Amino acid sequence: DLTSQINYNHQLKTGFLYRAHNISKLMQRTQITVTYSNLPFEILDYERSPKEMAWYLQDRIEYGGVIANAGLRIDGLNVDGEQIADPFHPSQEAEYTYSSGEKQTYRSPIRTGKAVATKWFVQPRLGISHPISETAAMHYSWGKFYSPPSFSNLYDDYSSFTNPAWPTLYDVEADPTTATAYEMGLHYSFHPEYVLDVTAYYRDIENYGRLGLVMSPADAGFATYTFNTSGGDA
Repeated sequence: DLTSQINYNHQLKTGFLYRAHNISKLMQRTQITVTYSNLPFEILDYERSPKEMAWYLQDRIEYGGVIANAGLRIDGLNVDGEQIADPFHPSQEAEYTYSSGEKQTYRSPIRTGKAVATKWFVQPRLGISHPISETAAMHYSWGKFYSPPSFSNLYDDYSSFTNPAWPTLYDVEADPTTATAYEMGLHYSFHPEYVLDVTAYYRDIENYGRLGLVMSPADAGFATYTFNTSGGDA
């Protein structure tokens, strides 16, 4: 982060964020009840490296009693995830080799082999406050906000179908939660030792819920599966 008071009326702030994650999971197990599957072995073995990037610029503007904060933030998300190549042919029989050299057949998702592209989110923000009398002031703000998705959703059952009877696949390209927030308030000093602050908020959220699409693929080794993606406003 960097802050500079370039003159009496303007204070600039800027900053850059970079986060590199390393996510891995190893799970090997045998189903006790296997009447619904001819492949009782369930194996999860993967390592992914998602990355988060962000840059922001803000100008705090002061003229007389009027204060304005105008800013822009840009976020980038690279989930390092591969999408299912064909939702109607999502899996195949694969062979896993243990450290002992023993081999085991299990059911593996068929992915594209290429990670989905980095997504970028532009978030302008504006806040203004100004006096309306010697003892009262109004303040307003508006902005767009982005929330990164949960990695537990992105990578759950990523490299195997850990429930062969009714598996769930997660959409690695699903849009994360975004919101537009509004605020308006009054700050009133009705006594030298007391202040009244009344504020109204409104928040419009997109991609708040999860949407499950049930698929019935041919020759997949199971009757149906659920494709879980984002959807829904609040």
